[in-house]
Amino acid sequence: MTEAAGRPLILIVEDEIIIAMEIQVRLESAGFAVCGLASSGEKAIALAREKNPDLVLMDITLKGPLDGLETAGRIQAEKDIPVIFLSATDDEAVLRASASVSPSRSRNPT
Repeated sequence: MTEAAGRPLILIVEDEIIIAMEIQVRLESAGFAVCGLASSGEKAIALAREKNPDLVLMDITLKGPLDGLETAGRIQAEKDIPVIFLSATDDEAVLRASASVSPSRSRNPT
């Protein structure tokens, strides 16, 4: 486990910076270390290579040409890092696709 002062490192990948920052605040107040924020797939891949996080929290919709599903697949092809998808979508096809990339996901209950 790569840790910051004994805490697991988490990479947040979210295209809405306000949401990413709120997730960061909540994680840090719960004792986790956030090693980076990315709004695009390209940035997420670069940060995963550089920071080697213990976990990636990934939105499905991202800025740029890569969506969260493709980004997660590329990260997992290079490193054995678990990815949890966070999304407000209720599109069953997208949710099934996310389960094929990473079985861990959470969706907005509203």
